[in-house]
Amino acid sequence: MKAQSVLAIGAIALILLSSAVFSQADILSSGAIAAKSDMALAKNAIVEMESAGFNTTRVKDLFQTTQQLFDAQVAYEKSNGTASYEAVAEKSQEIVRIKNLAFQISDELNALRDVLEDRKKEIDITEPMELYTSAKADLDAERYEGAREKIAQAYSRITEIEAGTTTSRVLTDASKTVFQRARESWKGILITAIIIAIAFSFGFDRIWIYYKKIQMERLTLEKKIIEDLLERTQNDYFNKGKLSETGYHIKIKKYGELIRDINRQLPLIREEIEERRGILGKKARKK
Repeated sequence: MKAQSVLAIGAIALILLSSAVFSQADILSSGAIAAKSDMALAKNAIVEMESAGFNTTRVKDLFQTTQQLFDAQVAYEKSNGTASYEAVAEKSQEIVRIKNLAFQISDELNALRDVLEDRKKEIDITEPMELYTSAKADLDAERYEGAREKIAQAYSRITEIEAGTTTSRVLTDASKTVFQRARESWKGILITAIIIAIAFSFGFDRIWIYYKKIQMERLTLEKKIIEDLLERTQNDYFNKGKLSETGYHIKIKKYGELIRDINRQLPLIREEIEERRGILGKKARKK
């Protein structure tokens, strides 16, 4: 009986010792626990992408690498007592970043599609549509950075085409109006011809000044058109929600560049006109 008691006590001690060793081996450090939490967020991000219909090959491969790094660091920690989970955290966060980027690119593509649909009756959308299709293919292939670049290029082309088309339309309409009025009054044509003849008789300088004034008027008209487009873009973004934030900033930047270029040209032309007028004044005084 006494021997059996000793054996029982020994068995219990062995079980307790084994349990203690198992618990010691199974306990993770705070760094490992934090890394495991990061990995759980990454895993959840992959599940979200799958549920939304995104391709997940890229993020799954990255998660597999992350899992291998984590397992290696846990093994190293158990044998040596120290480990670094920084790379595990970085790769887990990269997966979450890719997930957020995928959803953002998808939203931007939807916004671009709506813009193209809205503009197709006003401008030729062939080039922007090709960029949209290519960006969509990049999204499906998990090339999110390439997709974003093409979306930006599509908005830039829309802006350029829209500005050029609107300017051309206004100038064409203005030309038609002048032509129609001229047809309605042949006397107007005759008077214009006489004025031009008189101008030539007075010399090239006056013709040059007249041309520069027309150039200033054209630039002023273009500036007004671009300002109208700028106002329309702001309305589309803030009030109608037709533009993504990326598309809005691209358009605003483009219009700003065009306006700054016109503002740079106008003072130079004015200065040229004043210089030429000065030359005319000197010529008149010599006579």
